[in-house]
Amino acid sequence: SGPVITAGYRERPGRHPAVAAVWTSVTTDDAGSIIAADGCFDLIVRTSRRGQVSAFVYQPSARAHHATTLAGDRQLGVRVRPGYGAALLQHADLTRVATRVGADGPDALEAVVADLLEQARPPRIVTDFVEDTRASAGGLRLTGSTTAARQRELQRACRRWLGLGPKVF
Repeated sequence: SGPVITAGYRERPGRHPAVAAVWTSVTTDDAGSIIAADGCFDLIVRTSRRGQVSAFVYQPSARAHHATTLAGDRQLGVRVRPGYGAALLQHADLTRVATRVGADGPDALEAVVADLLEQARPPRIVTDFVEDTRASAGGLRLTGSTTAARQRELQRACRRWLGLGPKVF
């Protein structure tokens, strides 16, 4: 059996530069919550109150949405920073590995993600775009001096690595 996780939601910063947060959640009552549109991918391991374990990669959404959990459900997640999401999708066996490793707790799951992130780096066009978007506080203009070919390259790279097109991000 894995570590004991107390009721509620807990989050800590990631130890790897591309990991935004590692979080746990235990639901004591059937409940719903709003999931923010934060531009991040999460690797989530869910253990139902019946002990069934599943894992999945949550991809960014353009808007906040509602999620429902049942009493006794436990979730463990690793959220990667914008621009690194494709690394989670490139590993064919990631959800199978996460289902097994998730029982060992948050640190073990983060270690799996950190190893994966070391092997798959986003292209510079994506990291530059994310940095420019943050620096502009949402005021970045995608038109102007860039060529049509460069805009198409940015569109494809953002959809792959951010899970969203550049305008939506």
